[in-house]
Amino acid sequence: MPKAATVKKEVPHQLEQIALNKLVVSEINMRQESPSDTKADKQLKASLKAFGPLQNFIVHADGKKFGVAGGGRRLRLLQELADEGVVPKKMPINCKVVSIDDALSATIAENYHRLAPHPLDECKAFKRLADRDGMTTKQISEEFGVGPQYVRQRLALAKVHPAILKGFLAGDLSLSAVSAYTVDPDQEKQLAAFKSMSVHWRNNANRIRSTLTKSEITLS
Repeated sequence: MPKAATVKKEVPHQLEQIALNKLVVSEINMRQESPSDTKADKQLKASLKAFGPLQNFIVHADGKKFGVAGGGRRLRLLQELADEGVVPKKMPINCKVVSIDDALSATIAENYHRLAPHPLDECKAFKRLADRDGMTTKQISEEFGVGPQYVRQRLALAKVHPAILKGFLAGDLSLSAVSAYTVDPDQEKQLAAFKSMSVHWRNNANRIRSTLTKSEITLS
C-alpha cells in the first residue's frame, strides 16, 4: 500500500507588537537596490510622525531580534525619528510574524500590489481636512510631507465641473488638462470650453487655458 503524501503543516501568521529597537532590516527585504527618494521619504516621515505606521510590518525571527522583510523604509525613517527624540526607541510596532520561508513572497506581494491615491481622492481628503477640521494649506502640507503648492493644486480640482472630472476618472483626461480648467472658477464656462474642443485638443493644457482666458466661450 503506497504511503500517503506528506502534508506540510501550515504555520499561522501571528500579529504581535514588537519594540522598535528589536527590529532590523532583513536581507530578504525586496528593496535592497532601490535608490533613495528624498521627497517621498519626507512625505512618509511626516506621516509616521503624525500617525505612526499605518500598516503592519512583515517580519521573521532573526536571532534575538526580528528581521523586517516588509517595511524596511518605514523602519529606517522611524529609527531616524527615534534618534531625533520624536518617538520612543522602544515604540511598539504592529508586526505580522511569518516564517522565513514565507517572508520573501510576502515582501514581493506587498511591493507589487500598491496603488497610489488618485488626485481626486487626495482632493476630497484635503478638502475634508480644510472644511471639517479647519486645517490651513500649510498645516495639511506639513501633515503629509508635501509642498503647500501641491495641496493648493489638489484643492483646486474641487472647482472643476463634475462632467470634466468624470472624464478624468475614466482616464480620458490628464491631470494637467483638468488642472488647466481651474484658471477660471466658472464651471459653466469650463464645460462650454470642454465641449467646444475636439478630442485632439482636450488634453492640451495650454489650449484649455488659452480658450478660457481669451473669453472665446459662448455659454449655451
